[in-house]
Amino acid sequence: MKTLKSIILLAVLGITAFEVTLAGETVTISTQEQKEYEVDLRLATLSGTLKDLVEDAGTEVTIPLPGITNESWDFIQGQLQNVQDNKTEEIANALKGLSGEQLVAVINAANFLDIKLLLDEAIKVVQEVGISKIMAEQIAKI
Repeated sequence: MKTLKSIILLAVLGITAFEVTLAGETVTISTQEQKEYEVDLRLATLSGTLKDLVEDAGTEVTIPLPGITNESWDFIQGQLQNVQDNKTEEIANALKGLSGEQLVAVINAANFLDIKLLLDEAIKVVQEVGISKIMAEQIAKI
């Protein structure tokens, strides 16, 4: 009966059993350069991709992210708390500080990781800054 009361209370509060099990846990991810990061599970599961992988494989295995560089992951990890708190202005300001190449890498990573808020804000920044600036940086490298 106690378990049923707990489940009902969690449902009333809008908390899923999955969210309760995340408290204090971490997951290890590995980037393209094979650098490993310990990530708070509550923040990691803001990514639809990581959430699905954790649900399938658990937290005992290292999750490889071969298409994501250390630089992109460092930026994304730094923004996960803002994503959780829905701080769109802070996310946009951080994105505006990136070079065109970095912004493209973050867009690709956010898309792969299924972090909708970060992806949406990155696309808005591209619209504001203008694709021409980003393309000019890309062309200058050639």
